[in-house]
Amino acid sequence: SKIFKHDAQGAGFIPNAHVDLGIDFKRFISSDGDSYILEGIRGTGKTHIFKMIINEIGKDFQKYRIIPAFVTIAGAPEISKNDPKFFRVYLYTSIIKDVCKFITNNKELIKNTKNDTLLKKIKGIFSIINENNDFESNINYILNLANNIISELYDNPDKIVTRLSSSSISDTKASLEIKPLAISVGDSKSNNDEQIKEYTTLKLADIYGLDVLLSFLRLVKNLLNINYTYLLLDECSESNEMMQKEVFRLCKQIRAFCSNNETLSKPDVAFIVAVYPPHSTYYPATSKGDEFNFQPGHDCSPEYLEIDELNDEFESFFKQLMENRLKLNNGGPSGLLEVFENEEPILLAAYASGGVPRRFLEIIKQAYNQLSRDFGAQTSDIKKISSSYVVSAIGQVVEGPSILNDSTLTDDNKIILERIIKKFVQRNKSVETKSKGISESERTPITIYFTTAAKSSGELGNLISVGIIHDKKRSRSRKSSIASWQGSGILCSIDIGVAIHRGIVPRTSSRILEICQKDIKQAAHRGFTYTLDMRLEEESLDLEYEQTKEFIQFLEKRLLDLDKALMDKSIPESHYNQIVQRTNSMLEPQRKKLEKIQGKIDERKRASDY
Repeated sequence: SKIFKHDAQGAGFIPNAHVDLGIDFKRFISSDGDSYILEGIRGTGKTHIFKMIINEIGKDFQKYRIIPAFVTIAGAPEISKNDPKFFRVYLYTSIIKDVCKFITNNKELIKNTKNDTLLKKIKGIFSIINENNDFESNINYILNLANNIISELYDNPDKIVTRLSSSSISDTKASLEIKPLAISVGDSKSNNDEQIKEYTTLKLADIYGLDVLLSFLRLVKNLLNINYTYLLLDECSESNEMMQKEVFRLCKQIRAFCSNNETLSKPDVAFIVAVYPPHSTYYPATSKGDEFNFQPGHDCSPEYLEIDELNDEFESFFKQLMENRLKLNNGGPSGLLEVFENEEPILLAAYASGGVPRRFLEIIKQAYNQLSRDFGAQTSDIKKISSSYVVSAIGQVVEGPSILNDSTLTDDNKIILERIIKKFVQRNKSVETKSKGISESERTPITIYFTTAAKSSGELGNLISVGIIHDKKRSRSRKSSIASWQGSGILCSIDIGVAIHRGIVPRTSSRILEICQKDIKQAAHRGFTYTLDMRLEEESLDLEYEQTKEFIQFLEKRLLDLDKALMDKSIPESHYNQIVQRTNSMLEPQRKKLEKIQGKIDERKRASDY
């Protein structure tokens, strides 16, 4: 059913189901041409916001006079994933293609000033030599040109390789000039087209291709009298470091390109880049050896999409989201209480989603599917989704490939997570036991919050990017909550879905909801009084100690096994000597390493005792 589809799926975009929460997508469509980084983990709605922006501009172009250009960075062809030249061709050509496509699809809405001089300059960028000064036919020609280049990248990459390898393309700001084409009047149209395609590919592949692209967008702006071109660059963090660097090079150059023109009242080009949290995104920096810096907050405004459970509108957002989805079900139930036994299952799914709409829909979908399997058409009674079905669905989603079994999680990530879970379980079980028979006002609340040193953020990076841990300062929360925390380091929470599934909070549905609606808010009251202090740097040291010790034990066992094999004469002595020598050469450094780690642990203990 399309009720459960999301924007990353083919038919998942449902503008009528949109719900705003603390961030109105229309404010991204400003006349000022501001640029943004849109940060959120998978499923928070980055692609959805892009599609809402495109949909809104298309509905009322005359109001906004903006041309959107949507490019999926992760969708780049294989050939472009290892060489910046090929990636630049893909990125810049895709932008040109989307701009031309929007113009051809909306030509009746766009005011063409009939400026032959500007049109001639646009044609000159691509070396289009003809006497045709009709804007529409020339834009169609450029659109076809862009389509052909992109098709070659996917379907005939060898042709592009040959074309670029036969020319000296620059990856640095060295002096390079790609001379204009010398096309003879006698050349056939097919020859001309091939030469123009080759020329355009060469220009866009070069590092100066940026200037070519931005000049084209400026000319389009001036010719059509639009406000600016809006680059919507999706799935940036899904790409590799080189590709991300090229994306941010483009964004940095846009800022410089527009700010260098003192006559501009607004920029020629603006951008939004959709990214994951910093651990999974490569921001270029000279300190890393890059030739430029890109800093969210300095080069553009950061916006966070993850919805915090403390937000006053958290519950109403997810109820409205579900209501809007049900209204799409023509002829079927359209009200929440026609599908759910009461509000509790919806709210359980909302809190367990970690504020991620896609997870919320997946939990409801799993609960619905299980209900259908249990009853199907065997009963005439109307069966509704209960809390027990949702709690079961939470476990299925949490154990699925996008959370606890995400392929990006390392063994170290999982070990750190298990230690965090263990501490929460011990603390919350103790609190729950001591709270029996005590009045509600005197109880210590169950908590999901913890703090850790800023230098330990790397230990959590992957867990944050997957959405198992949530960095509370990178979410949409009520002003009085996160801002009230004055501690050092970083403030985090463990995902509520994970907390439910792994026993950090009781699994009784009514108690889960009570904890989400009362305990968590109380734990966050007055600057997050009730938090656990996770000393992850110490956890890492302990982890390193255990891993080193295990490796030493493995090597020592190997030596014992070798001695036994030699006594049994199941191994030649020469072979035995070689393996023993190699094993001892590994064993000694590991023993020294273990001594060093033990020294640090002892030093930490002395400091703690003192």
